Amino acid sequence: MKRLLKQLAPPLLKRIVKYKSGEGWHGDYSSWEQAKKLTTGYESENIINRVRAAALKVKRGEAAYERSAIAYDKASIDLPLLSALLYAALQSNNRLVVLDYGGSLGSVYFQHRRFLKKISLLRWCIVEQPTFAEVGKQEFENEHLRFFSSVRECMENYEPDIVLFSSSLQYLPDPFNVLKDLFQYEIPYFFVDRIAFLERETDRLTIQKVPPAYYEASYPCWFFSKSKFLNFMSDHYELVEEFKEEIFLQLGLQQVRYEGMWFEKKIY
Repeated sequence: MKRLLKQLAPPLLKRIVKYKSGEGWHGDYSSWEQAKKLTTGYESENIINRVRAAALKVKRGEAAYERSAIAYDKASIDLPLLSALLYAALQSNNRLVVLDYGGSLGSVYFQHRRFLKKISLLRWCIVEQPTFAEVGKQEFENEHLRFFSSVRECMENYEPDIVLFSSSLQYLPDPFNVLKDLFQYEIPYFFVDRIAFLERETDRLTIQKVPPAYYEASYPCWFFSKSKFLNFMSDHYELVEEFKEEIFLQLGLQQVRYEGMWFEKKIY
């Protein structure tokens, strides 16, 4: 009977249940500092330990890839992203340097590496917070994968062909300043993936409560105004393609869909 009632429950009722349980994204905060005081943060040792354990399974060949501290047996390919990566490599004589901002311990790299084997020179550079970068350097670096604790450190060693933000830009305290900093390097391509936008004029700052299946944590998270974001990017980059993903987020009682955008540097 419980199973039948669950199947018959309307979508709105299911959203209300999730909302009451605290799952998902909530609130509309005036500052990052205000929201952060109410969360555990992304710097928690619990998070790095869970992510490291799952990523080590991938390294040992026991799983295909890791995402949000969950190890998966079969890789789920992000075809728009893979297209952008291969296109960037073609434009660079079959060489590819990726700046993966907030790339954890190589989630997206391991997810797609089997499709990048024919690239003659591949460097996947992950810029992460110091704790993740240090674990990455000690346990996950290889011929192709590199870890850095700042953009400047990465740029001192490599010249990226493409910048990737895969579900990371919205978790930065000042994301538009990070983008401005990256603009000065005139990197040919930008790819923003797994991010939710709102059809309104202003951004919304929320708190995300992570389901216990991943790990116990909460942290601030932005939902960007789509029009504002596109206008900001348009000063330096033109939109090549945008797409929607089959993943929905629970923002209060509202469901918001993940999106992705691929940008190319403007030539004047």
